[in-house]
Amino acid sequence: MVGSCVYGFSHWCCIVVQEIWSTTTGGLGFAGGKVHGTKSTRAGAPKAIARCCRMQYTCLVCSAPSSQSLTPAVRTYSSLLTPTGSFSNFGMSSTALRALQQQHSDTEIHWYVSSIIIPELPHVAEALQICSNLLKYNAPSVPDSSQHQERGPPIKLPVSSTKSEAIKGIMTRDGDYITQLAVQLKEPHFNKVLNKLVLRKPVVLKQVSAARSAIDAAHSVINDSSAFLCSPCSPHQAAHNHRQLSDTFRNLLSHLEVARNSLQIPSDPALIFPLNVTPATSFEPELTPNIAVDLYVTRAEVCIDLKHLHIVKEKPWSEIDPRSGKSYVDNVRDEMRLPASTKSTVSTASTPIVPSQPLNMADIESRLNDISHNHTGDNSVNAAGRPSTPTIFGNVLSHLSLKHRYDPIDYVTKCVTYNNSVVMINKKIEVSSPDPVLVSVFTKLDSIAYLVGTFLENIDTIMALTKSEKSEVTE
Repeated sequence: MVGSCVYGFSHWCCIVVQEIWSTTTGGLGFAGGKVHGTKSTRAGAPKAIARCCRMQYTCLVCSAPSSQSLTPAVRTYSSLLTPTGSFSNFGMSSTALRALQQQHSDTEIHWYVSSIIIPELPHVAEALQICSNLLKYNAPSVPDSSQHQERGPPIKLPVSSTKSEAIKGIMTRDGDYITQLAVQLKEPHFNKVLNKLVLRKPVVLKQVSAARSAIDAAHSVINDSSAFLCSPCSPHQAAHNHRQLSDTFRNLLSHLEVARNSLQIPSDPALIFPLNVTPATSFEPELTPNIAVDLYVTRAEVCIDLKHLHIVKEKPWSEIDPRSGKSYVDNVRDEMRLPASTKSTVSTASTPIVPSQPLNMADIESRLNDISHNHTGDNSVNAAGRPSTPTIFGNVLSHLSLKHRYDPIDYVTKCVTYNNSVVMINKKIEVSSPDPVLVSVFTKLDSIAYLVGTFLENIDTIMALTKSEKSEVTE
């Protein structure tokens, strides 16, 4: 505030009486305290400036013009001031003060929603609709022959490894699908079974469809909330909906986060190796069991991931339980994740494993020995001095005694269960290509999420300040 009133106090100190109330316990008091010249009121002034910056008014006490903007709610407090700025003739109770503070908060929320949020909602809804159309039609608008608006052309993306000629080709994305893919492979592991790869059937990009569904859900939230946000009502009525207002923006923000994350990383493990199995018949030539192909989105780029696999046939590592779908390796890992002080048991749905930290190489070797000792001690010994029932480590030694290709630690650390087989990855080729449409959509979603987050933060701030003032008055 520039200048001061005739009492020697800056204009905002004369106006923002609710801030004076929040600091009156030590210096002003509700009976007989003076507004002007009280040290405690000066201390509350910086907080007042931060809160009340809205509309032009004059000093309520001295009527001097003010260059500071204040909320309309402050006029409510002018009736409480005597010409000398005293509350002594009114005998204000804490209940009345809380009611006035609530009214002030109601007015602020009403002003913020009507003057800031509501004018922005049509722009937010329009931006979300454009994002949805871009993901579905490759164009910002819905195709309409009467308006000469056509579907956007498919997005052609180059496929090339940067540091080698291991893979080179082109792929095409149209909406939620990869519709074309043709690549040449120049890599010894793959060239034993594969020199080129051509897509015969479209492959769905589930992340794109998930992002579009989340965007449509966010658009629906805006449409559904417009009724109570834009309906004419008093500030007091609007305040009664502040919880619904806050919940609405949290819901909107959650949908936006889902959409952004879908285009950022394949957060669902089922979308990638080893849980995802792309149909072998989708390609020409048909994929052999030791070739795995994944297509997904990462950082708004379309990625193709090829793996050449070694199929493990050595028992017991290659054995898979048909009921649980878990391999022998999976069960050993479950046992090794148990704390050393816990008796080893194969993990099932009814016997959840105890959470533990990931094991390093030294831990794995130590736990293999622990498992061996535990099972040896738990099983009875026959006349020959050997366990009468097979143990995990005993099975390992017996099966590997005749044919040993990998150390037990290699099976534990490198094997995964994929497509009903136990495999190791021999070679991996991963190439990503920036998709201009996905980049554009992600950028728009990022801006919308920031705007909505700001709306929510400001609403929560107003509500939090009101609660803080109520507690101060109560005290």
